[in-house]
Amino acid sequence: MDQDPRIPRESRPRSEIPIAEALARLEEGGLVVLPTETVYGIAARPDRPEAVRRLRSLKGGERPFTLHLAFPEQAAGECAWTVQARRLARRFWPGPMTLVLPVLRESRFEAFARDGRLGLRVVGESPAARLLAACPTPLLMTSANLPGGDPARRPSEIHPALREAAFVLEAGDCPVGKASSVVAAGRDGRIEILREGGIETTRILAAAVTLCLFVCTGNTCRSPMAEALARREWARRLGVDPPDLPAAGLMTASAGCAALPGQPAAPEAVAALAALGIDLGSHRSRPLEDGLLARASRIYAMSEAQVRRIRERLEESELPLEEDAEAPRRLDPEADLPDPLGGDLELYLRTRDRILEVLPPPPSPLVR
Repeated sequence: MDQDPRIPRESRPRSEIPIAEALARLEEGGLVVLPTETVYGIAARPDRPEAVRRLRSLKGGERPFTLHLAFPEQAAGECAWTVQARRLARRFWPGPMTLVLPVLRESRFEAFARDGRLGLRVVGESPAARLLAACPTPLLMTSANLPGGDPARRPSEIHPALREAAFVLEAGDCPVGKASSVVAAGRDGRIEILREGGIETTRILAAAVTLCLFVCTGNTCRSPMAEALARREWARRLGVDPPDLPAAGLMTASAGCAALPGQPAAPEAVAALAALGIDLGSHRSRPLEDGLLARASRIYAMSEAQVRRIRERLEESELPLEEDAEAPRRLDPEADLPDPLGGDLELYLRTRDRILEVLPPPPSPLVR
């Protein structure tokens, strides 16, 4: 397959890039400047104290370094992994994302943590990735620039002081040309974007969140009411504003087993929620699609018949589900929630209040 014309070729063929020499320098306790897919970095082996000391001296102070891995499995036993963090690693590793996670006390790299957290990254295709695959240990790495300077995207931008202090493995321009996104995933499920980089914030949050899906028939009354009420109540419990719920690790959605796309919510449903200060006027119905079912970790249906239908679809499609996905269940554990379509406002108000009574608590993050 031809190379993507948007990604510049390396200046030398793979066979001419001196990976073996770089490995030898690291083994001897030296520093190596080399390109990742984002920017050039400067690396040291964590088991070479003098190399780590020199790296700290070059970069100034006690700034944290990121532990660069050859493959995700090297992170096992080093940090506490929430389900949100594992989603991000599956979606964006190898790639331009640094995950900052709570470090475990038994971690081999606890000494390199800052405030109890350690940054981890699996780099994308690059000389750095090939070096890491051949290295017996992960590498501590930081951007190849002096404090306050811009990251080096090409060999000509590497500071002369770094060239004097380290072996420089030159291999052309970095294809992304932008530092990695740095994302903290806390034990409480919250996601914090510490630095915007090669991945847009909206993509990060969409990939990380636990999606809770509410399902009825037409997606014009019960399920959109449940979605909006859950968003408000869960945000309140977590101490955030409803629009900020994704940053707390949660997202709500709704759909209908027999919905026509683009239909507005029933006027009575809009009025019932407006009485609580919730705007349902912009809601538009959506059919229940396989992709939505596969992405949802919690699925709440309004009737037992809907639960059975969803389970059948999941079994027939053999969709790859989220690792924390629970079996679909009825929102009201005691009985079906009757469809208020065609009823008066009083019926919608009773439906609204019953939804509030049976709403489950927000899902908790899984920490391992």
